[in-house]
Amino acid sequence: MRLLATTPGKFSLLLDAGTTQVDELVEESGHEPNGYFWEGVARFLVSTEAPTLAARFQYDSEGGTFCAYGDDQKALRDLAELMSAVATDGDRCAGLSLRPRPPVSNSTTDPHTATPHSGASTSTTCRSWAGHPHPGDWPGRL
Repeated sequence: MRLLATTPGKFSLLLDAGTTQVDELVEESGHEPNGYFWEGVARFLVSTEAPTLAARFQYDSEGGTFCAYGDDQKALRDLAELMSAVATDGDRCAGLSLRPRPPVSNSTTDPHTATPHSGASTSTTCRSWAGHPHPGDWPGRL
């Protein structure tokens, strides 16, 4: 995980997907440890453990890289601390209760929010995650 100054007063927090100590654990739970997955983890951690960070940076992840950016360096450092604890500790990562991807019926999920619409599965496998991660990346607490 790297925190970079991209321009004066602007910062990016980056994590190269596939380089963490918990990638195998993530894959064993049916997920791909890509940038979108880590964004889902970040959003979950912020919403459950650090809600004061919620509006202090933005996300711009891609398949190969998790990215959060903004002008609040302290907020990004705090996020880095939360995420590093998950990315380096299998027990902490497993404590998120990673679940298999939920079934999604014939494209009834909003691709931007992963929020099921009428006709989509709303089974208990995804009850905590609607609106948090990108489609297909659904870690969460039971």
